Amino acid sequence: MRTSGEIVVGVDGSEHSDNAVEWAAKEAAVRKVSLVVAHAWVWPLLNVPLTPSKWSSPEGGLANEANRVLEEAEERARKVVPALTVTRELLVGSPAGVLLELSKKAGLVVVGHRGLGGFTGLLVGSTGVQLSAHSACPVAVVRPDHEPADIRRIVVGVDDSAGANSALDFALKEAEIRDAELDVVHVWHASEFSRRDYDTNAEIAEQNLNEILATPRQEHPDVDVRAITAQGRPKVLLEYCEGAELLVVGARGRGGFKGLTLGSTSQTALHHAACPVVIVRSAESGLPAHRWAAAIW
Repeated sequence: MRTSGEIVVGVDGSEHSDNAVEWAAKEAAVRKVSLVVAHAWVWPLLNVPLTPSKWSSPEGGLANEANRVLEEAEERARKVVPALTVTRELLVGSPAGVLLELSKKAGLVVVGHRGLGGFTGLLVGSTGVQLSAHSACPVAVVRPDHEPADIRRIVVGVDDSAGANSALDFALKEAEIRDAELDVVHVWHASEFSRRDYDTNAEIAEQNLNEILATPRQEHPDVDVRAITAQGRPKVLLEYCEGAELLVVGARGRGGFKGLTLGSTSQTALHHAACPVVIVRSAESGLPAHRWAAAIW
């Protein structure tokens, strides 16, 4: 997992995209890295000129419209962080395919919760879902109505899986650079153990979490880490996100089926968390990113 390198934000001119640009610009400033604003387009089978015709406005045409989206995104990013280094990428392909390709050299890819292509019934756009499942680097999905509390706090959901370990590593580094508190939440349910009583199960869950945190606490002594255990299903994790700056989860947890690249916890977080969500894939998660990039183009 990489937590350095440039940040790439996918833009399409929508309100959700604008919010993603602003969030990505602030994150790039905190990390002291450059920002890439990227826009993807597919060669259209439409009766719309790619460039202005001699009878139309010079600003017309799909190519000019795509460049306008990028220019406005760059201006928005510089308005938030004036000294930020911003570059543009206009690439042919589907949004998911283009961003998956760019994720190979990025430290983080950022998208809005929904884009212009979103259907009304979808809580998260298809680009965000595909990226979260297959990106070569962590993916942040940003909501438009998020208002963090005054106390800086990050939440990470963990179990003993490889994906959760990668998420915990990312969250610890984010807490360090943001000077934020870190709530490490392990949500357990009775089937993890046996038919023991609640108190016994809760004690075992707490011991397991303390074992998971033993080494990370030594490696990150400046991070204020709070260990939290709770009984329930993945949605319980959302209760701890109120007022948080960020929720971090692994792409798949210990309970995941082999054929699935997004587990129930990460899907619940993507669709329902009240704060920005970062999905972190481990090296063991799913197919290599480049194979999916080729399949989605």
